[in-house]
Amino acid sequence: MRVKPSILALAPLAALLLARPLVAQEGGAPAALPEDPPKAFFSTQLGDDEVDLLIQGIWEASLSSSASYSFGPASLFNPVPLLFQQRPDLYLLLTFKERWWFEASVADEAERSTFALGFSGGEGDAVKSARLGNVGIAMPDYPYLSFGSPAGAFGAALRAEANGASFDALLRWDGLSWRSKSFFGLGETVDTELRPESHLRGRRFALPHAPIEDLRLYELVEGVARLLSVDEYGASLAQGLVLLNQEPREGLYAYYFSGSDLGGLAADATLLGSPTIKLYEKGGAAT
Repeated sequence: MRVKPSILALAPLAALLLARPLVAQEGGAPAALPEDPPKAFFSTQLGDDEVDLLIQGIWEASLSSSASYSFGPASLFNPVPLLFQQRPDLYLLLTFKERWWFEASVADEAERSTFALGFSGGEGDAVKSARLGNVGIAMPDYPYLSFGSPAGAFGAALRAEANGASFDALLRWDGLSWRSKSFFGLGETVDTELRPESHLRGRRFALPHAPIEDLRLYELVEGVARLLSVDEYGASLAQGLVLLNQEPREGLYAYYFSGSDLGGLAADATLLGSPTIKLYEKGGAAT
């Protein structure tokens, strides 16, 4: 009597065979295990043909201090704390595979310190350029449309080409303020606001005669006259105009010659031997 093996009886045998280690057909050595996947997309270091680093500039640093000592009944030693100063002016450019790059500028002034990370595409790449940072974030100028490039503006810019068409994208944070202009017809309207405290008083004068010669200005303070120097005012002798750098403290008097002393006017006062007319009095009306 013959008994045919069933599928249930063969199942433990198949599991046992599969659980044994794989053996090569020749030599009886076990088959090699597959290699582990790489732990990084790429591995490189400075000095490789694909990596270039450029650094140029200076970084000055100094450490200084001083002290003083005085001799006498009360000797005194006065030390000054250490003073550290630095002045950087560096430029760094790191490129990888001539496509990826990072550049940075470090300077003493904050507006000159910049950085950017970017990609430069080749002939067959759809993305021609990409940039992220706070310098060079701009788009090409289109007719009647220009985005400019404010200094220090942070953002990202992208340029791509495909099927004969070009695409530009820009995302940027501009710390700017709004300005508006008003026009009436072909002319621009300008609003001017003058506040009472900004009004100039006691500084501009028009003499009753012109042209004049030998102009002298006297400031009278507490009864004492002082001759103003030429760098304290500006004057047009041909037009008889006077502009002071600052308002007189009390009174202002003038002497000039126009055909005769004061052009024939009666003098208001004689100061330092010269007949003068009063131009201004503090708290009163300017003449």
